[in-house]
Amino acid sequence: CPALINSCSKNVSMLKLPSVLISGILFYVCVFIVLHFLPIRQESVGVPAPKAEIEGREDLQSRQEYEQQMSANPKTGMVPVNIRTGELKFANAQYRKQLLNQTPYSNAESLANQAAQALTWKQIGPNNFGGRTRALAMDVRNENVLIAGGVSGGMWRSVNQGRSWEKTSTTIQAQSVTALTQNIKPGREDIWYYGTGELVGNSTRAPGAPFRGNGIYKSVDNGLTWKAIASTQTNSPGFFNSPFQYVWDITTNPGGADDEVLAAVFGGIVRSTDGGKTWTTVLGNDLLNLPSNTNLNNSRGIFYTDIHRTSNGTLVASLSNRTNAREFLSPKGGVYISTDGTRWRKIIDFQGKATARVEVGSSASNPDVLYIIADQVSDYALWRYTISTGQQTQLSANVPDGTNDIESFNSQNSYDLMVAVHPTKANVVYLGGTNLYRSTDGFSTKKNTSWIGGYDPENDGKKIYPNHHPDQHGVLFIPSTPNRMISYNDGGLFLTENNFAPKVKYSSLNNGFVTTQFYSGAFSKYPPDDFVIGGTQDNGSILTINNFDVAKNGARILAGDGGFVATTPIGIFYYMSFQNARIFRLTLNKKFEITSFARIDPKGAAADPSQPYLFVNPYVLDPNNTNRLYL
Repeated sequence: CPALINSCSKNVSMLKLPSVLISGILFYVCVFIVLHFLPIRQESVGVPAPKAEIEGREDLQSRQEYEQQMSANPKTGMVPVNIRTGELKFANAQYRKQLLNQTPYSNAESLANQAAQALTWKQIGPNNFGGRTRALAMDVRNENVLIAGGVSGGMWRSVNQGRSWEKTSTTIQAQSVTALTQNIKPGREDIWYYGTGELVGNSTRAPGAPFRGNGIYKSVDNGLTWKAIASTQTNSPGFFNSPFQYVWDITTNPGGADDEVLAAVFGGIVRSTDGGKTWTTVLGNDLLNLPSNTNLNNSRGIFYTDIHRTSNGTLVASLSNRTNAREFLSPKGGVYISTDGTRWRKIIDFQGKATARVEVGSSASNPDVLYIIADQVSDYALWRYTISTGQQTQLSANVPDGTNDIESFNSQNSYDLMVAVHPTKANVVYLGGTNLYRSTDGFSTKKNTSWIGGYDPENDGKKIYPNHHPDQHGVLFIPSTPNRMISYNDGGLFLTENNFAPKVKYSSLNNGFVTTQFYSGAFSKYPPDDFVIGGTQDNGSILTINNFDVAKNGARILAGDGGFVATTPIGIFYYMSFQNARIFRLTLNKKFEITSFARIDPKGAAADPSQPYLFVNPYVLDPNNTNRLYL
């Protein structure tokens, strides 16, 4: 502009125009030049209020296929055996080589020893959003001590009932926590176990599927540290050769040996009486001690299993009749009970009806009565079973079905399924799928059922229930005040002070429980911003300021499954996306609230079935011209 101004000034002065007119002309010329290089801005009225997981959970397979593609060898379609070990060795060797090449005159041996500490990382959160959480338990000796596990976030511990958290698993330990239990036998309470490997929702359930677990981990210091149980380890996530690669549930037996543990794994129920050193199969398919080259994808192993312990020590197990071979239904499918963990009696038979996942709940005040929810593929079955009399009551007709102002119950193909019973009110039963429901008459009728979590009934399910989250995995009652309850789901941990209220209110316990699963991330290129943005699984696109010590340093900008993100060098516009490449250009105010938006992904793209979008589809802004975007 300076050269242009000088030139214009000389030419205009020759015409002897008034100075005011000269200034005005020069001003508008400069403004035009600056605006020409700014990103194009198109105003749009209103702010999007998408339902969380828009077209997401209904298409779990798309997410699973995407995750498979990210990890598999593109030639074979399989994750190589021992890939994690090789990856770590390669990364360490390459990094040391890089440092040595950069400083060839340095002392090589000294530099190599310092390589691991050469990069410094700082936790920035978000500290107020949690991720998928399948495991939560409370120390039986101290209600302030909570231990929780994220499916992709590892193990965490709180000593103040969730007001703050510390991570207790290490980076080299399996982070896919699916189950958790404590040894409640007097004098043995410092012993805890957690299982790994999510069979539904985090893998494609097909040959070569990644994200298998790596067995069971044990703590002997009340959850402060963890150590892998060698008998359950395979260290080969690319090859399915052990039932311990998928642990559905785990519990201890206070009426058995000092350190007796039972686990519901792929194929059946396994039991150890020596703290995990050795195992035997007590129910279902015996898949232990097989040759290391066995491929369990080719088995007819029972797919879904579960283990529940009542307050008086009775063990209840469930086996699906659905197997790894979908066309084959196992005759062993059903619900069983045992008083010693070795001898089992079938109490419910599925009578040849295809049945997937089955969950069991009981009340601490009345352990004689069980509530059993089953995903029977085309519908859901709900039973009440009285152990002492053998009475079985069919309650399936009262499972929420979309009538009576209650949205239909949905486990999303057994991804989210739970049932729990109030500790002191044995007729108050909680049922969870995408939403959380409460019945005050044990689902004997439909009329006494309330929708108390997940999506929001007041918005026809288009928004998330206030301070809660969809996709339920369990609830934990506070023993001293049983109306206080912690709900855990795909959004982390949430506390209600009154689980019996007509309108249940929640508060988040994700106070440093950093378990959110990110698909992408980018820092703002505009220096004054000082924040990062990322797309997350089931928690939308989250903006996080670079100060973890701020009480709530994260803000959810868009819901759904967050995809790729981008920013411009001068701020103004921020680009975020949902699953399947629905991309939005946004402007934000100082509170990180959307002030305008426009959807910019091209109409008609990916319409060809042979060229679909990825579930999380990449795009990038041209760094030299941010009006140009490549998708």
